[in-house]
Amino acid sequence: MADEENWIKEKEQIVSVDDIGHDLTTVYLLISKHKALEADVQAHEPQLMSVAAVGDELISQGHFGADRI
Repeated sequence: MADEENWIKEKEQIVSVDDIGHDLTTVYLLISKHKALEADVQAHEPQLMSVAAVGDELISQGHFGADRI
């Protein structure tokens, strides 16, 4: 779980950058970085969905920590 949270925080930092590029070269570089991020998110989606499913199962079973899941 901590690994997933760290991964999400890392990606949040990447997407929170306000740089929109000031010339064509920079814009192309940012587009390339964005495409790489999209691919990373898609590749990581199964792990995130698995963690979410485990959390849902724990909540539905009345786990004592359900309010923090």
